[in-house]
Amino acid sequence: MLVDDCVIMAVKAVEKAVPMFGAQALRYLRLTGHRLALVINFITVHGRPDVSRLWGILGYFFHSPGVAVGD
Repeated sequence: MLVDDCVIMAVKAVEKAVPMFGAQALRYLRLTGHRLALVINFITVHGRPDVSRLWGILGYFFHSPGVAVGD
């Protein structure tokens, strides 16, 4: 999903996130030329969404590990 023509969001609802989700988001970044992607998983052990941020600058792509959001 492309939000406001600048952020790619991949929304998941799985018990266990797999590395393929991040790789898929990075591929979307490369193909579209956008700089930021968020992978959000809504089913987690602690009951809060897990958000991973991926971004690309000048052809290099980086990944921030998942962070639980909320209290």
